[in-house]
Amino acid sequence: MKHNIAHTLDICLYKIFNQIMMISHESGEFNWDQTKSLYQDLLVVFDKVVLPTYNIHHVPFVMFFLCSLKPTIAEAFLNFLWRKVCNPNVPSIHRHSAVSYMASLVARASFVPLYMLKGTLQEMANWIFAYMATQDGHGCINTDIRIHVVFYSVCQALFYIIAFRYKDLVNKRKDVIFLENLNLGKIVTSTLNPLRVCQPAIVQNFASVARTYQLAYCYAVIEHNSRNIMPVIYQDDKGSVLISNNILDSFFPFDPLVLKRSKEIIEPIYLYYKSNAENAADDYDMVEKDDFLLYGTSPGFKHRN
Repeated sequence: MKHNIAHTLDICLYKIFNQIMMISHESGEFNWDQTKSLYQDLLVVFDKVVLPTYNIHHVPFVMFFLCSLKPTIAEAFLNFLWRKVCNPNVPSIHRHSAVSYMASLVARASFVPLYMLKGTLQEMANWIFAYMATQDGHGCINTDIRIHVVFYSVCQALFYIIAFRYKDLVNKRKDVIFLENLNLGKIVTSTLNPLRVCQPAIVQNFASVARTYQLAYCYAVIEHNSRNIMPVIYQDDKGSVLISNNILDSFFPFDPLVLKRSKEIIEPIYLYYKSNAENAADDYDMVEKDDFLLYGTSPGFKHRN
């Protein structure tokens, strides 16, 4: 471990993981009452400290590990995050963070069952269509990311989860039908144009999956967007002129853990992106090479040239 701070954080997380196990498995057996109480206490800390902290990494794995102890906890945590996303009284930046936590957890957690995965996708799709319906009456839709940041965040989360977990969603015909019924083509061709705003790596991997299983054809939209890239120029509250590329920030709190000790505990319950054996190795190699202070901005996909 090259970084002293990383080494200290690693030891702290390792001890916290073990403490969680001691509390939840008193006398060697799972204790639901104590685990539920621990979850409620940690959720308060998460809500007040972790969620509002921009671009935080590694520490959120405390909640990741806690969710792995029982599906009920994972479901409760996802419901908590989704209520944040749907609450218009919550600041947009916190709603964006909440849906990023949802996407990262559902994509990366091997303990999230299929019914929970599908339920999350359905909730997101329903919300997206409801939001799109509110914009239908407008003659000219402003696609400025600042105005529709929550919409674009939910779209990116939906695309990310499908691109990451698609293999779990195509094993049976009924699951493929479920994906078809999400009506992804309508989202992709929406006048709000989410493919233009979402992270390119996510867009490319989602487009590949969508084409393979005939869920939506994204490449015409992607090509159109590539020919119509224009920066957005605006003034902030202080009057400073800012230039934006109008691409949504990527925040994936459960990107692969790079801390040596605590990683050993997380590894058995963790999923890496796998489109094939070669890509899986690339994903792992990327984790090893990432700098500790810069790590966590990648969605975990192999970028294509």
